[in-house]
Amino acid sequence: MGLKNMQINGKSALIKEQIEDRVSKGAKSLEIQLLNELQTGKELDLSLIENVDICAVHMPLFQGNDYNIETVEGKKIFEKVCELSSKIASIKKHNVIVVIHIATPLFLIEQYGIKDDMIKVILKMIKKYNNIEIAIENNVLYDFSPRKGVLYRQNAYYILDNKLQLSSVELAKAVNHKRCGICFDTCHALMSERHLNNDDRLFEGYISDVCHGKRPFDIFFEEAAPMLKLIHLAYADGHGYEKNHSRPFTEREHIVLRYIDNLCDKYNICCPVTIEVYEDDINEADNFVTTKNQIKKSMYQHC
Repeated sequence: MGLKNMQINGKSALIKEQIEDRVSKGAKSLEIQLLNELQTGKELDLSLIENVDICAVHMPLFQGNDYNIETVEGKKIFEKVCELSSKIASIKKHNVIVVIHIATPLFLIEQYGIKDDMIKVILKMIKKYNNIEIAIENNVLYDFSPRKGVLYRQNAYYILDNKLQLSSVELAKAVNHKRCGICFDTCHALMSERHLNNDDRLFEGYISDVCHGKRPFDIFFEEAAPMLKLIHLAYADGHGYEKNHSRPFTEREHIVLRYIDNLCDKYNICCPVTIEVYEDDINEADNFVTTKNQIKKSMYQHC
């Protein structure tokens, strides 16, 4: 299908100024990024979304804290997000995607004795709300925040039985339901590919041998493709953290954008795409516009 034929979403918090800005810049559909509304019991004003369609709702991100589904708090928040998403789906009269994260290899989750509980929680929400779909997002290989003094390996990607695997894909396979699939984040995948390439030098080519000459990004996408429900589209500069994270696609990155487009075309992907880019001013989605325009330009050049 290619990016040019896919639904393009903006991304916004449930805040009037942000929603109006995205709509004014041409977004016909949004992915809602929750903040701390559900944790604090803040009243939600769903009249804010009357004039725009909603494709997806993202688990809360507050003060740099993502809620992973394998944590106790993450599961509690997940249930609240599903309830909210179902309400939005009823208003919009179509299914809404719930975006969640996992940062631990599934084989370790099984060893910890929490795999069955995680699967039960996801299936419980799918069965309770017949108008939501779950999309498990690929995380980054390392969590790094120099301001907080944090650096650790998350193992969102790992090698088991001589195969490169994604925690998100393996969990979706274990859930085994048509309304549970993958959200593929291109920024996270580009970052993790670079980190794996650095690790490959440390481990004397072991990762290259496992990949059989393929780019890790190719393998990530190939694994995710059969279950793709949503793509988060953004670029990563360098290591991809801090100011280098969730960068827009500009003319300089058009080759990478065309590479992603070719993969979508190769696997006949037709899922929605959220332009998930950092904005210098969160109420002015200029990088959203830059990326949206570059999609049109690059695809035109490609044709």
